[in-house]
Amino acid sequence: MSEAHSPGGCAGKEEELKKALEYSQSIVETVREPLLVLDGELRVVSANRSFYQTFHVHPQETEAHFIYDLGNRQWDIPRLRKLLEEIIPENTVIEGFEVDHVFPVIGRKTMLLNARRIEGKGNRSPLILLAMEDITLRKQAEETLKKAHAELEKRVQERTAELAALNEELRKEIEARKQAERMLELKANELARSNADLEQFAYSVSHDLREPLHVVAGFLRLLAKRCQGKIDSKGQEYIDHAIKSVQRMEQMIDDILSYSRISTRGKEFELTDCNHVLDQVLEDLKLAIEESGVSITREPLPTVMADAGQLARVFQNLLGNAIKFRSDRPLKIRVGAERLGDHWRFFVQDNGIGMCSKDCERIFFLFERLHDKSKYPGTGIGLAICKRIIERHGGRIWAESEPGQGSTFYFTIPAHAEKPAG
Repeated sequence: MSEAHSPGGCAGKEEELKKALEYSQSIVETVREPLLVLDGELRVVSANRSFYQTFHVHPQETEAHFIYDLGNRQWDIPRLRKLLEEIIPENTVIEGFEVDHVFPVIGRKTMLLNARRIEGKGNRSPLILLAMEDITLRKQAEETLKKAHAELEKRVQERTAELAALNEELRKEIEARKQAERMLELKANELARSNADLEQFAYSVSHDLREPLHVVAGFLRLLAKRCQGKIDSKGQEYIDHAIKSVQRMEQMIDDILSYSRISTRGKEFELTDCNHVLDQVLEDLKLAIEESGVSITREPLPTVMADAGQLARVFQNLLGNAIKFRSDRPLKIRVGAERLGDHWRFFVQDNGIGMCSKDCERIFFLFERLHDKSKYPGTGIGLAICKRIIERHGGRIWAESEPGQGSTFYFTIPAHAEKPAG
């Protein structure tokens, strides 16, 4: 009879198992993590209290059972079984073996297994100590961290892509700006050359036209003198008309030359008291003021950075036009200025004949005239000169008017360089 079937053999094995239980139980109960003690056949010799509490099982359904038969066979993993079977004969160990399983009662858990051989006292057979650590929360945290890291990586990549796109857009904008600056520089150079050419052309025209005009004017005066009393009134009228046409042409040439030289022949800007400028202009217009009987109301004017001579020309032109284009009622002119943010807004207001609002822009074009030149003489260049002067000073000029209601001319000059108080 074999030992497995002899009464003595069975009793000896039971005694050995009992002693092993007593020996191992003292060890496993001291550990807070779930522990199993297995024999060489992978039967459960004992389990600690933590094992029963963790998996909600009882000793009678655990002890003396094969480990791979426990519960819903959660430990019946071929690779784990092979590793456990090698521990006693080969004295190997298991470290960090993960088991992710849906356990009875407690649900899905991730357990980390570590196992090693333990020697029995005396002639007792060696056993296997299997320790289990619940790392479910750690794995969940790792998974959460992994997802967060992936999300962060995704956002970083998206942000990097956005920044790359922004950088590319910025690079294009910078390149476009540089290109615009180069074009602006080219245009500025072209404008400078154009202004120089315009001035040279105007000078040449004025020089080439003045001489024959002087000759024509001289011969007309000589003709008028010699024919005095010898021709009828109609002939004298023709001569007078020709002389006036020559004089008007000479004035137009002077105005064209002045227009072309506004930017190139203007003086450096300096602190200019506009009250003094207006005083000089009113003195120059004294005769016209007296003849027209105009009443001029003036308000205090500021001190600005300007070309005093050019600024005087603006006032003279605007006041001269107000006097020229007066109506039958007593003429009143008001001159003043008001601070608006970073600039001064000047105004010259009259109660003259006025004009249609649609004409308030075209009057600043060269040679633009709204009225019969026989009634209102002039070259049609004065306001164009004013516009160019004000633009040179960094401002703008415009008019507001209605027929029969008079006109108000406005122009602005920057106030950032205003003379400091005191």
